[in-house]
Order: sequence, then structure tokens, then C-alpha cells
Amino acid sequence: MAQPEPPEPPPEPSSPRLRRDASSSKRRFCNYGGYVGEESFRKKRCYFFDRGCCIYGDSCSFKHMPSEAKDCCSAAADAGYHKKNLCSLFMLPGLECPFTSSFCWDAHGPSELRRRPLCLPPLDGIKQGTRLRCISSGLSATDASEVWRSPSEWVIIGHVKVQELVLADGVPALVDGYMMVPIQPAGAVELRYFSSEPDEKGTARDLPITDAHIHLDEVLRTRRFGFAWYAKSLRCSFLPNCKQKRCHFAHEGEKLRSVPALRAGDLESLRDEVAKLPGARIVGIVQSCCGAEVIEDTLQLVKWGREMMEGRIYATFGIHPNDFEAYTSKVQARLEAALDACGAQGVGWGECGLDFNKRADELEAAPELRQQMRQVFIDQIHVALKRGIPLVVHSRDAEEEVFHILDAYVPREHYVQLHSFMGSPSMLLSFLAERPNTYVSVPGALTWAWSWKDGGLRELAKVLPVDRLLLETDGPYMAPAPYRGQDSHPGHVPWVAHTLAVAKGLRTLEVLEAASRNFCHFFGLDENDMSRKGLKPESPNQDSWFCLKVEQYFSVYAVFDGHGSKGHKVSQFVKDNLPKLILMDERFGKGSAQLPDMLKENFQKIQDLIIASDKMGKLNASLSGTTATLVVHDHESKEITVAHVADSSSVLGRRKGTEDFEAEQLTRDHKPNLKDEKARIEKAGGMVVFDGYANHRIYARNARHPGLNMSRCLGDLLGHQSCGISAVPEVSQRKLEPEDEILLLCSDGVWEFVAPLEAVKLVGGFGPEEAMEAANALAKESWDRWIEEEGGAVVDDITV
Repeated sequence: MAQPEPPEPPPEPSSPRLRRDASSSKRRFCNYGGYVGEESFRKKRCYFFDRGCCIYGDSCSFKHMPSEAKDCCSAAADAGYHKKNLCSLFMLPGLECPFTSSFCWDAHGPSELRRRPLCLPPLDGIKQGTRLRCISSGLSATDASEVWRSPSEWVIIGHVKVQELVLADGVPALVDGYMMVPIQPAGAVELRYFSSEPDEKGTARDLPITDAHIHLDEVLRTRRFGFAWYAKSLRCSFLPNCKQKRCHFAHEGEKLRSVPALRAGDLESLRDEVAKLPGARIVGIVQSCCGAEVIEDTLQLVKWGREMMEGRIYATFGIHPNDFEAYTSKVQARLEAALDACGAQGVGWGECGLDFNKRADELEAAPELRQQMRQVFIDQIHVALKRGIPLVVHSRDAEEEVFHILDAYVPREHYVQLHSFMGSPSMLLSFLAERPNTYVSVPGALTWAWSWKDGGLRELAKVLPVDRLLLETDGPYMAPAPYRGQDSHPGHVPWVAHTLAVAKGLRTLEVLEAASRNFCHFFGLDENDMSRKGLKPESPNQDSWFCLKVEQYFSVYAVFDGHGSKGHKVSQFVKDNLPKLILMDERFGKGSAQLPDMLKENFQKIQDLIIASDKMGKLNASLSGTTATLVVHDHESKEITVAHVADSSSVLGRRKGTEDFEAEQLTRDHKPNLKDEKARIEKAGGMVVFDGYANHRIYARNARHPGLNMSRCLGDLLGHQSCGISAVPEVSQRKLEPEDEILLLCSDGVWEFVAPLEAVKLVGGFGPEEAMEAANALAKESWDRWIEEEGGAVVDDITV
């Protein structure tokens, strides 16, 4: 059979690359029915024989005999999977499908595909009078949805053709696992075949799309080549006894093929398809790189995401529990290097965890393998803790043991994502109650009929707190109804949100908006970078400082407090380079009069260096930055010049009498709600919004970044570009008097629970020669108060 011309020559075969190794389990993947064993496969009936058209006779892998059993291909047809996906053996260059198009369940080319058009579910809930349009199961105008006598009486009384409208006669009702909607004048239809019409005014909606877990590399290949895009890249584990006529794995004498290369155009096509949904806005997609063989693809996807999706493709790295044997120190090092290479788009570690389902036979026969899987999980937990990044957890038939390991090794405040969790609701609620930063990502399986039966995912959906939910597709797997049987992708997320909304009695838009807020908060993106700082003792210290003395003439002191996922690198960069700029400036050391202008210019120069380093890929400062408070002390004139941006405060301690002190704050915290700061921000196009808790935050209009609670800083390039955040310091000068004995420069980790006068009095108890001991004492006092106030869970970085 003639094959289509490939758009580009495939790369030379290399080492096989597949996320889940086919040889790791004594199971085979059937394109139409899941994993089946060799013996059970032979017991299936032949669909084509039953219809008098099997061309293989006695050599057919299926049984040619009457039986009540159904073969997996027949089940696929009953489920409506016919021609929903591309035939990989036909689409891949150099391979050949043994069936003609008439006898192949998959499509021989895109023109044969019978897929549901991408559309939106009801966004505002369904009530009496809501207009519903039939989207049915395909593109043909003859396709139709059945109309039942009532939601509970499944007697067909009519049909609704594709694109026809009906009026709802009430709210949806769950009947035997199916969501039914009564319609006017009589009857009921299955909700998954209908989409609500937009309002008559055509009001534009903001539809935030977040996909917290997806295998985007596999999605793009599946959309181009079909689900078996990996065909002939792995050896068949049933050799020499495999009798499959359509085996996707390489047999003896067949050369291993390389996995097809990704194409930027495929991502662009997916992006454009999702963008056609009215009001759709991709907030973020998290690519799961769960194997060393996927590293290059993931880095490429992140790069393309920056180029064509405003950096909205993020990535997590780890080893999938089914591939635990592949985890070595070298593999870990490669994954960590890739995480660093992603910059701000590297947001977590995983998926990792335990899976006692897929390889159950092996694990039962060899208990040492189960223990090895546990140890690999624990090792990966340590990586996430060391780096202070979220942990993405996979659990299948192992929820209780996964929770036990998390309790034993992961601090309760650490951010944990339970990916596609399907354990018991009571177990989940108990775990969430003890862990305020654990979130659950809900997959498309929630929309399947079986999940709505008693004890299914419906129960989880009902009890899952709205402020702890994330949405995911796990694409290309687990496509939601009404797209089941196809490859899933971020455009299907609204249907997951809709089913969750029905379970919780909410509107679909409410769930999408909540998931978007949670997504940004969990992965430390946009506005929530600040709230994440210092939550975990194992996270990087983002504070930096220096103290320089220029002979007997000048001293320069400075402290920097980083924020954002790469804030520690920005603060270190400023610490390393700002003093060089100052000392090399010809105006330095020529009196205090020239210092204010000199310092303002050099603060701007360091900001320009940050921009240049970001463009060269040496520093990622788009959503990360640092405070800066710097004091130049002129020993001859006994003057100090203070330059600062943000909220690392400087305080002067003055002796009052022989036993007492008073404190003078030399800096003001640059907060967005200050009158002059707010005016500048709004003039530049930014917005100042109260976050409902304790801070006013800055946002670009019609965007969710940068979310800072400071109006001036260094770094934070997006905020400077679009919101009026400034790198220009406020500069003040003052003459020192004999009673001025103490100068404090501290990050806000000190000032959160210690007042300036308290700090001055504590330090005043030490002599000049005990300056280091005084600083340590103030830092310890601050630490102890954090522990007392936050119950030992939260301590910010502290610099004195």
C-alpha cells in the first residue's frame, strides 16, 4: 500500500526512547482495548469474522467461533472509537498497515478522521431555558443524539442532529453514572453530547486554561502519527511466539526505528486550535519529563513555548515509577541540569512515586523490585527538598504507602501535587488536613461514566476543596467525555472543569478560575512567587550581602533579598557586580555631594546588566528579582548615604542617656499602595490590587503577572516592562552625631516580627568589638519569633 510522503526525513535510528518500556511488563498494548495478555488475546472473538470479512483465516490472532465474549476491537467500535485516531503503521514512513482502510479501525490519513470538533461545555451552569447545541460524536450532519423519555426512562422517543438546538427544561441529573438533562417540550438527552450556546450579546469571556500535567511530546506525536508513534522503536517481548499481524514492536530481522522528531508546527497547530475556543487563554501547561530520554524534547518544547506561547510551557523532571530501574546518579544529574536549563520554566520534580498496578506480576514475584521502587521514590523526594521545588507524585494501587512515605520524608509545608489521584476520599481528606500545600490534579477520567458510580472519582470530586484543586489532562491519555477515544490535550480541560463543577454544584467558569489561581500559586508563578519564599528550610537562601572598607576613608554595606524562583541567583548577581560598578565610578571617593546621582546611575546600570544577562540566557530574571539596600559611610565627613529599592530596611540606633536607645528608620518600604508609587504604576499601565490577605500587589493589565508586593526592585523584567516597577533607588543623606552608635541593614525576615526599637536595644547590649555576635543574636531572635508565630512551619530568610 502506498505510503504518504514524509514531510521531512526521519532521523537515523538511535537508542529506543519510550516513557514506559514495553519489555518491562508481560503485557501487550492493544490499540483498541488496553493491555491484554497473550492467552486472553487469543480468546477474543474476531470482529471481522463475525461479519464474514476476515482475510486471515486460521492465522488470525482472534478466535473464529460464536461466543458471548467480545473482542477488544468490537468493544472499540461499540464505544465509538472507529476512525477517531490515525493509524500509526500507515502514517509512519517506511511502515505498512496490514489492513486496507475499510478494515482498519484507525484512520489512514487525516481526511478519514471522525473526531468531535473542539467546543466548550456549559460555562454558567444549566437551568430551565438554557440553549444547548448538539455536538454529538462526529462531523457528519447525519449524526444525532438520542432523546430519552425522561432522565430515568431510557426509551428512545427521538433524535437531535448535530448542530441542532434544544432548550433545557431543568438542571442536569445523575442517573446510573450518566449526566442527563431534561429538555423541552419532553424527554432528556445525555449532557456530554451538548454544549451551551454563548449569550446573545456575545460577551467575551476570560477562559483561563491550565493543564497541570501533560506529556506534550507524546501529544504532538500522537496528533501527527497516531497512538503507536513509537512503532518499531522497541523489541517485541513476546518473541519468538508473537503471532500479531499488526504488532507495533520490532520483530527479529526488523531494524529498530528512532522516534519521530518533534515539529514546531505541530505545537503551533495545537495552540491555534485551543485559541479558537471563545475567550480561551492558556495560563500554563506543565510538561512532565519523566525519563532521561525525554529531556531533549522537553527543552525544545520549553524553548518553543517561549517563542510562540509567551513562556507558558513549564516543565517538571523526574523518573516515572514504572521505570525506576533507569534511575541512577548520572540520570539524576542530567535531569537536574535540564531543570536548571529551563530557567523560570522549570517548576518541579516528578512525576515520581509508586505504581503497584502496571507491573503487578513482576513486583509480586520479586519483592526486592518493590523495595527498589520505594527507594527511588525516596531519593527523588530528597531532590525536590534540596531544591525547594514542588514534588509531583504518581500513585496507582499504592496510595496508602505513598502517603506513609510522604509523611516520613516530606515536611508538611512542602508543596506536593497528587497527580491523577484515585484513592479513597477519606484518606485524601485526612492527608490534606495535615498538609496545607498539597494539591490534587483532577484528570479527564472524572468525566467517564464509571467514575460517577458509588465510590468512584465523583466522591473525590465532591469533597476536594476548591482551593486545593488543579486540572490536568495527562495527555495524550485519559481524554474526557465527549472526546474519549481520542488523544487528550489542553483544549479538553474545560470539560474536566465542567464535570467537576457539576459534582460540586459550581459554575464551570468558577472551577476554571479557581484552578488557574491554584496553578499559579502552587508552581510559584506570577503573583505567588513572593508567598513561596522561605516556606521550606531546605529551599535556597535568597539573601546576599557585602561589607567593604576602602582604606580609612569609606565603608560600603549592602543587603539583598531575592524573590521568585531564581531570586537567589539575581541577588547573588547584584551582590557580585554592584560594588564593582560603584568602586570603578570616578565619582566615588570625591565627596558626598556626588553620591546620590552616582548611586542612582549605577542602580540603573546593574538593572541593564540583568537585562543583558537574561537575554543571553545566563540569568533568568523575567519573574525573579531582589531588593537592594546600600549604605556608603564616609568616615572623614561622618556622613552616610543610603540608597534602596524595595523593603530591606535600614535603621539607625541612637543612644538616649546611658541605658536607653531610640531608633530611626532610614528607609521606607516601597509598597504599591503608597500614593506616589501607585500613581507611577498606574501611569505606566499597571494595576494595584489588594490580595485579600495582607498585601497590595502589582499586575499588568489583563494579565496575572508579576504579582509583586513591592513597587521598586532590581530584576523582575516583566514588571519593569509592563507595570511601572522601578529600579531607581530613593537616596538620602545624613550627618552622623556622636550618639549615633548602631546602623542596621536587614532583610524583611528580621522586620516581620521584630520592631526597629527592639532590634536596636538587643544589638545595643553588645560592644563594637562584638558586632558579629550582635548580628547573630538578632538573627536568632528573629528566627525564634518566626518559629513561635508560625508553629515551626515557616521561616523567612534572615540577614543582619
